[in-house]
Amino acid sequence: MKKILFILSLLIITILVLLPKILSSPFGTKLVIAYLEKKTDKKISIERLDLHWMGPQNISYIVITSPDYSLSIKRLTTPSSLWNFLVKNMENIHAEASIEGGTLSLSSPKLGVFDFFGSITARGDEYVAHIEGKAIQEQQQGTFSLQAQLHNDHYSFDLIAKNFPTSFLDPLYPTAPPSNILGIVADITCSGTLQKNEGPIELSIQAERASLQLSLQKNNHLITLRAPLKASLMITPSLLQTLRSSIPGFSSLDILSKTPIHLWIDKEGFLLPWDHKKNITIKKGIIDFGQMTTSSQIALLSLFHVLKFSIHSSLDRTEMWFSPLEFQMQQENISIGRVDILVDRSLHICSWGNIDWKNDKIQMTLGINADTLQHAFGITMLSNDYVMKVPITGKIGKIKIDSTTAAAKIAALKASSSQKGIAGILGLFVQKLDNQDDVPSPKRPFPWEN
Repeated sequence: MKKILFILSLLIITILVLLPKILSSPFGTKLVIAYLEKKTDKKISIERLDLHWMGPQNISYIVITSPDYSLSIKRLTTPSSLWNFLVKNMENIHAEASIEGGTLSLSSPKLGVFDFFGSITARGDEYVAHIEGKAIQEQQQGTFSLQAQLHNDHYSFDLIAKNFPTSFLDPLYPTAPPSNILGIVADITCSGTLQKNEGPIELSIQAERASLQLSLQKNNHLITLRAPLKASLMITPSLLQTLRSSIPGFSSLDILSKTPIHLWIDKEGFLLPWDHKKNITIKKGIIDFGQMTTSSQIALLSLFHVLKFSIHSSLDRTEMWFSPLEFQMQQENISIGRVDILVDRSLHICSWGNIDWKNDKIQMTLGINADTLQHAFGITMLSNDYVMKVPITGKIGKIKIDSTTAAAKIAALKASSSQKGIAGILGLFVQKLDNQDDVPSPKRPFPWEN
C-alpha cells in the first residue's frame, strides 16, 4: 500500500514538475485553447505556448475571432510565474505583460485595423496600461497612444490620437455617426484624473468640419466647466441628413454652412446634472452661425413673396449672413437675444424671443429693419433704428410667421410715407402702436459691415 502511495505521489509530483512542458506541448496547447474558448465563447488559436513555473511565460501568435472583430497578437510575454496564475485569485495577481505585434481588425460596420503594441501591469487591484499604435481605415492612417491607471476608486487616463479615422467612432453613436460631424480624420486628446468618480476631464478635438475645446469638472451628480466651452461646426449635406433623422422637429430643416458655426459657453453659471441631462443651465452662451444657405421656400423667405418682394437668389438657395447671438438656457427653456441677418446680401432683418424645447413651442419676433423697409418697399420717414415687429409662433422645425399682420403694417407704413389724408395718419398711428421699447438694441458693427 505504501509503495502504491509512493508511486502515486511520485507521479503527481512528476506531473506538477512537468506541467508547464505538458501545457506547452501541442496536446497541452489544445487543452488550453478548449478551456479558453469555453470561458470566452470566442474562437481562439495559439501557435505556440512556452510556459515555465518560475517564468517567463511566452505565448506566440494568438488569434481571437468573433463576428465583430479579429484580434491577433504576435507575442505576449510576462515574467510572472505560472504559479501566480494557477493558484491566486485574479484580484491578488501581480503580473506584467508586454504585447508585441498586436492587430485588431473590425468587421462591422466598416472594415478597419488597429496595429498596436504596449504593456499591461496588474498588481492586485491596481492596473496600469500603456498601448500605442496605428489605426488604419481604407486610405487613412492615424496614430494613437493610451496610458491608463486604475486603483480601487481612483483612475486616470491620457489619450492622444493624431489623424485618427473617425469611422472607427461611428459604432459608438450609430444614430449620429461622428464621421458625418467631424469629417474623415481628427486629432483627439483626452485626459482625466478621477477619484470616487469625481475630478477634471479635458477633451480637445480638431477636425476638418468641427472642433471642440472642453474642460469640465465631474462631481458626484453634477458637471461644471473649468474653462469656457468652445466649439465649431460645418453643416454639410451628410450632417444635415443626420440632423433630420435623429432630432425631433428637424425633419424639414434645410440649412448648409458656407462658413463654420462657432459656439462659446461661459463657465460661470453652467450646470449639467448627471442624472437629468435635459435640465442643463447655461447662464451665457454665444452662437455665431456665420454665412449659410437655405431653401428659398422656407417660411422666412416665403414671407417676402407674400409681401410681393422678390428675392434675387441664384438657383433654389438663398444666402443668409448672421450676426453673433447671445442665449441663456434653463431647464429646456432657451432665451435668445437679438440676432441680425442679412438675406440675399440686400435685406436686413432681425429676430429674438424664447424657445420652449420641452413643450416644442416657439414664441419669437421677426423684425424687419428700417433700411429693408425703405429698400424693399419704398417706405421712408422712418428712424434708422426702427424695427417692424412680426410674431413668430409654432413648433421647432415648423414655424409660423404672421404674414397677414406684416402685410397690414407695411401697407399702413407705406401710406404714412405719403403723409396724405387719413392713410397717412393711420400709418403714423401704426408706428406709434408698434412700441419699440421691447426691441433689443443691435450689436454693431455687423459682420457684413466689415
